[in-house]
Amino acid sequence: YTTQRCHQCGSIMGQNGYKKLTLKDREWTCPICRTHHIRDWNAAVNILEKGLGKWQNPKIKEKSSLS
Repeated sequence: YTTQRCHQCGSIMGQNGYKKLTLKDREWTCPICRTHHIRDWNAAVNILEKGLGKWQNPKIKEKSSLS
């Protein structure tokens, strides 16, 4: 979800009736908080925040490839 999760409010595109982003969608605006995102920059911020343990959204389920 790193490219589709808003790093400002945590909402995820493709859920709750919102359009899922495609690879053609290089920029998008969050329908919840109206933050404008550049896809790759937003993904980088999400990866950094996840690594720092800042993701608090309970809707995001962890998937482990080590199980």
